[in-house]
Amino acid sequence: MKTGSKIFTIVCCAVGGALLLAACALFVTGMALEGWDFTALNTARYQTRTQTFTGIEDIDISYPFADIAVKTDEAAEEIALSYPVRVDRDGNDLGYTHLTAEGGLLQLTAKEKPSWGFGFGIGIQVSAPQVVLTLPATAFGDISIGSDAGKIAVEGVTCGNLLLSADLGDIEAKDVSCTQLTATASAGAVAVYGAACEGAQLTADLGEVRAENVQCGALTCTSQLGSARIERLQCEKLSVDVETGDIELEEAAVQSIELSVELGDIDLRQVDAQELDLAAEMGSIEGTLAGTEEDYTIGVTANMGSSNIADRFGGTRTLVAATEMGDITITFLGA
Repeated sequence: MKTGSKIFTIVCCAVGGALLLAACALFVTGMALEGWDFTALNTARYQTRTQTFTGIEDIDISYPFADIAVKTDEAAEEIALSYPVRVDRDGNDLGYTHLTAEGGLLQLTAKEKPSWGFGFGIGIQVSAPQVVLTLPATAFGDISIGSDAGKIAVEGVTCGNLLLSADLGDIEAKDVSCTQLTATASAGAVAVYGAACEGAQLTADLGEVRAENVQCGALTCTSQLGSARIERLQCEKLSVDVETGDIELEEAAVQSIELSVELGDIDLRQVDAQELDLAAEMGSIEGTLAGTEEDYTIGVTANMGSSNIADRFGGTRTLVAATEMGDITITFLGA
């Protein structure tokens, strides 16, 4: 008896919830057909403010809910910064925005709650507010850009350390020159298209890591859930660690390579390296490498798979390939 009553209660709740959702949908649709403006319920607006600066060496921008774009202008003589400020209908600031330019440091920080609107999309901010930083085509010191929920795009920048961080959003760096490049996205992709630096560290917890046309001393790529794709790379040391996803490396000239994936494949095409350490726990390893097979000292482990190469000694290059559950297929371009 109690079981039947419980089932009846669950069914009633489910039906009631479905009817409530249907009623709300009909209400919103009907009011929209009558031309009613739901955005009138949202009293918050974004107001764009712009300022210019000179004498700046270092830049630190931390904006919670905005896309951030950093670019250079060959004709610019000053730094131009435009940023959104959330205000009410009377123009009063909502939240906290702090902008300073002292001692050669330009710093912009903001704290506010996102404008999620009022139920069923009423008053939602359709397009994300944007911070735009335009720099003269000169070298700067350290640049740090951070966003809680927004995309970050940096192009044509020359600086010391370049630090890019996004909790919820993609990061893209294009044609940058810096001492150290660090890009970290908690939930989003990290992409670098053209970079010259001493070192680069690209991390995406939930997203793809991509690097193209990069020249550096050392490149480290890490992804927990997402693939790593690297093309046209010149560096001394490459280290890639992927938990779930594939690793692709194409047209690379590297002194030392270390690739590791737990669930995914490793694919190398036209790779020239002195030392290779390749490990795929549950995936295959396939590659085309510079030189001949005789150029390599080879160590192979394929526990539950096949391999077209075998252990050998005497080469000036080193190749170690291991897989727990997958095949190993290596061809040599000099053969």
